[in-house]
Amino acid sequence: MDCPRIAAYFLGELRSRRRGWFLRSVKAPNGRHAYLRLVESFRDGDKVKQRIVAHLGRKDLLAPHLDALIRLLQDESSAPRGIPAADVSTPRASTWGPILVARQWFEKLSLGAILDAGGKSLRHGQPRSERVFPMLAKRLTGPGSEQALAQWLEDFYVCTAQGSRWMPAWKPSRRVKVDFDQLKLWYQTLDDLLAAKERIEKEKATAA
Repeated sequence: MDCPRIAAYFLGELRSRRRGWFLRSVKAPNGRHAYLRLVESFRDGDKVKQRIVAHLGRKDLLAPHLDALIRLLQDESSAPRGIPAADVSTPRASTWGPILVARQWFEKLSLGAILDAGGKSLRHGQPRSERVFPMLAKRLTGPGSEQALAQWLEDFYVCTAQGSRWMPAWKPSRRVKVDFDQLKLWYQTLDDLLAAKERIEKEKATAA
């Protein structure tokens, strides 16, 4: 029987019979290392006996996996199982609360429809409204330049019109670290706003 099948068999047995199973630490005769055994407690007539199910190996080498072994041996109907603090990590935590507030405000004022009206508004596949929104949200949460917008996008979770995340585009270390094409997109968006300024102000006043 190959190793994967042996492992599958062992886990299957463990799940079906684990109620009477427990771990036992045994010191080696030379006293140098302690070893773990998987032991089963069972009833033979009027007597309760124990037998070794498996020799698991050295305790010091298995130490990182002891919590997982103990959880596997626990009855699922028992008290809720804890998770060791070492098993919990937060690789990344992006800020999205202020973006939700800004988005609600943006939609309530009908800014999306107003910005996208008046002819062609797509650049790089993004409508004018969705290019303006991250710039607007950046100004609300932390005013700064269009170059500072790249670092802001690293920390804040902002979606594009297609539902994917706006990600900053960086280039190899130079004085200006933001990719030129992305900077150009922001500057073109500002040009679009300036060109449509009168129409946007008029439509916003009418909508109000």
